[in-house]
Amino acid sequence: MDKRARTLFISRQIKRPNHSILDQTAEHYLPQVRYPWNIPSNHSHPNALSNLDGFGMGWYISPSARREYESQKEELRNGMWEPEVYHSLVRPAWDDEEVRRICEGVKSSVVFGHVRAGSNRIESNCHPFTFGRFLFMHNGFVTGFSKDPQRLEKLISPAARKVVRGTTDSARIFALFLTFLDPTNTGSWTRPLPRSALVSALIRVVSVLYQLYRPLGGWSRSRTHWNSLNIALSTGSDFVCMRYATPSREAPSLYWSTRAGVRMDSRYEGEPDGGDGGGGEGRRGREEKRPHVVVASEPMTQGRDEDWHLLQSGEILDTSMDDLREKLLEHERHKARDPYVKWTWKPRIRTVEQVRAEIGAVGERKRRRTSSVSSLD
Repeated sequence: MDKRARTLFISRQIKRPNHSILDQTAEHYLPQVRYPWNIPSNHSHPNALSNLDGFGMGWYISPSARREYESQKEELRNGMWEPEVYHSLVRPAWDDEEVRRICEGVKSSVVFGHVRAGSNRIESNCHPFTFGRFLFMHNGFVTGFSKDPQRLEKLISPAARKVVRGTTDSARIFALFLTFLDPTNTGSWTRPLPRSALVSALIRVVSVLYQLYRPLGGWSRSRTHWNSLNIALSTGSDFVCMRYATPSREAPSLYWSTRAGVRMDSRYEGEPDGGDGGGGEGRRGREEKRPHVVVASEPMTQGRDEDWHLLQSGEILDTSMDDLREKLLEHERHKARDPYVKWTWKPRIRTVEQVRAEIGAVGERKRRRTSSVSSLD
């Protein structure tokens, strides 16, 4: 996510980094991750060793660009950017001519990429999923879903059920999220929503899944598998991601960076592999970088560990275009006072328990206000 809706060719985020999402199909780089040495051999590793069962990417296209191709299309989501996705089963994905065409020809300020490891190797199971203004990805699994999928499906609203594509738990998790986001079942997923509503709906998904499959052993320490819910979602203007697993387990890795995007953008000095990039005409110094956030299962600029931070299991990161705009103005104010000052920022990061407590406090304040109004009546 890059502010001033500064757009980059998708290739700079999907293909160009020296440990890109395409490289992560079979190669792994996990700094700061320490898994217990005594995990039994029959226990699954949190990170899949190979991700060759499908590739997908998502991005947002501006209404003006949309009109070039769909001149008759109306209701452009109140002027907001709209999501697009492309999925491929070609191995490797870069051999797919359409992937290359999109990466080299499309620009966006928000880009999602996903490589899949799983059964039922069909295109409809590939991430990211999209509906309304949303892009949604999940890395992990819900133990017990394959035994009894109806336990989850019966909680999904009729409107959200129409969103489900494919056979996976991930698609149902997305539909459950949409259900909680729109409990009145009015299908309001194309309208702007506060970021707090997105986070609250995601927290409710975690709580429901925790309880829903617990009787089937999904959260038992004695099982060889466990529930893991690494999730990323965006509306084009807001972004939320979460690294989460049952407390007795480690979730798949998830990193964030507010510096790596500069190395992925050829308009700035330096290359993602550590070279100087030639410093030719049109290059910009790193001090001109704009606020941005990159989140990835593994650091995408290998060898630049100082640029990346491991999101801890049980943490949620959220930001927005408005946040980045504010940080940009703050950066420019700092630069005006002292052009040599080192300026850094970080997105908001909270634990799932902190968010639950905040949601509970908000609910309690609402109940008190309602009670006060009733007593006055």
